[in-house]
Amino acid sequence: MDVTSPLKRLPHLAAILLSCLSAGIQAQDDIASYPNKPIRLIVPFGPGGAGDAVARLMAERLRPMLNNATILIENKPGAGGAIGTTELARAKPDGYTLLLAFDGNLVVAPTLVKSITFHPVKDFQPVAKLVNLPIMVVAHPSVKANNIKEFIDQSKFKPGEITYGTTGVGNTMHLAGELLRTRAGMAWTHVPYASGGAKTLTDLAGGFINSAILSVSVAGPMIRDGRLKGIGVFSDKRALLLPDVPTFQEAGIGGIEASSWLGLVAPAGTPRPLVDRLNKAANEVIRNPDVVVRLQALALEPTPGSVDEFDTIIKSEFAKWTQVVKDANIKVEQ
Repeated sequence: MDVTSPLKRLPHLAAILLSCLSAGIQAQDDIASYPNKPIRLIVPFGPGGAGDAVARLMAERLRPMLNNATILIENKPGAGGAIGTTELARAKPDGYTLLLAFDGNLVVAPTLVKSITFHPVKDFQPVAKLVNLPIMVVAHPSVKANNIKEFIDQSKFKPGEITYGTTGVGNTMHLAGELLRTRAGMAWTHVPYASGGAKTLTDLAGGFINSAILSVSVAGPMIRDGRLKGIGVFSDKRALLLPDVPTFQEAGIGGIEASSWLGLVAPAGTPRPLVDRLNKAANEVIRNPDVVVRLQALALEPTPGSVDEFDTIIKSEFAKWTQVVKDANIKVEQ
């Protein structure tokens, strides 16, 4: 037995340990000095609109909290947000590339569109959920129902007579309608509008459809002036802008909570200390009273929370919408 062989390996082992130690020290230095160069914030839709406004507000307010680093907004619209999101998935996980993600692209589209190459759980590191945009069922005054129970009962009494418009096939609003249909036994007919919420609202107000699932921000003004009826909100709590409209949960219909949301995500593998630092800074921004006022003016509800809470939301919503798409046999031609 050669007892000297382990001794011969000592210099090699020492070199490995020294290399690991040096790498660890370098990593700690990188984290301590982060950020020391500009941060890219990819926005997967064009300039203008509430989402872009949130991105620019976050860039403005995060800068002094992150060593006064420049935060560059990069609008990457196209393919329903898939172009910008795919670019983020392929980026280096060093904390210098982030994405303003939204629910429809991150957790809904991958359940429907076969050409999407990213996976909402495997390819991204959640950073911070920022805001909710509550969605609701709103009805034309010709609908006799004045509350959730009456609305559901009316749809069952004359199946197919109640139509509901959304901003297209396979988005969060459409899937929320299908979830309500299966959980509450709704018998209503989907009418998709590829042209967006404005056209859906116009046709609802004109009586061409008799109900719709829309964001609170879009439907709110007509509900407040009595031109439309607010039936129910999909969130787990009432919307700040329409506190008189109950939630479906209050009516005893659980498990259908849904809302549109915006949040920050990074590429998978981004070091957790950097993620935690970004999360802390983002939460401080959206808790700021001045920022809260600016967000609420856009009909957005701030949702501060931990990295793990946002991770749970992404995983649970991806699983939920995957099941809804399967159960309802929803197809998207892309």
